[in-house]
Amino acid sequence: MSNLPPEYQPAPGQFTPPPEKKAGIPGWAIALIAALAGLVILCVVGSIVAVGIFTTLGTQVDEVFSEINTELDSAPAAVAESTALPADTGQAQALGERAAIDGLEFTVTSASPVEAATDLPPEQDMIYYQVNLQMQNTGDTPAILSAYSSRVQDERGGTYEVSLFGQSSVQASSSELFQSVAAGATVDVTFVYEVPQAAAELFWVYQATDDTAVVVQLK
Repeated sequence: MSNLPPEYQPAPGQFTPPPEKKAGIPGWAIALIAALAGLVILCVVGSIVAVGIFTTLGTQVDEVFSEINTELDSAPAAVAESTALPADTGQAQALGERAAIDGLEFTVTSASPVEAATDLPPEQDMIYYQVNLQMQNTGDTPAILSAYSSRVQDERGGTYEVSLFGQSSVQASSSELFQSVAAGATVDVTFVYEVPQAAAELFWVYQATDDTAVVVQLK
């Protein structure tokens, strides 16, 4: 029996049962699961592609560095040789003699091979050669003393510039390589060059701006 009032009760034979509830997963849940599955598949595929790309790039980089190392190994040893023209050594001065040029007076007080150069050794068949000198500015204005205006020359005319590694090996200050010297002032500096070990004669050359040079025989 229904508890509904008579006016709300259906007529005999007109009863309509309530609709049955559908069983299963809602559509929105299926869509969410499908989206998550697609995202996972995309991440997996992306990872595989990325690994392949990086593997290929790594192989190419290894090949490039291998070619570079091969070229370096096959190249001759670098020599700190200058491109300057050889100076005339016929009138070279001796160690301890004073030489004047462009208002500057140079005296090479001593020169000798660097005995202990273990941290930054020279190239094979080369040695570091230390030149100790004194420079006085006899002019009325400040003058520039530059190690890069100097070089060491051997008996065959080969010329060799100052070596930064050589400077470090004797703990010489890099500020000595290029400095302004006041008028009337005197400075003592050390320049180190990388020269052939087998050189029979060595000359220190300081090239002035007017193409004149000071030449001192070191050995």
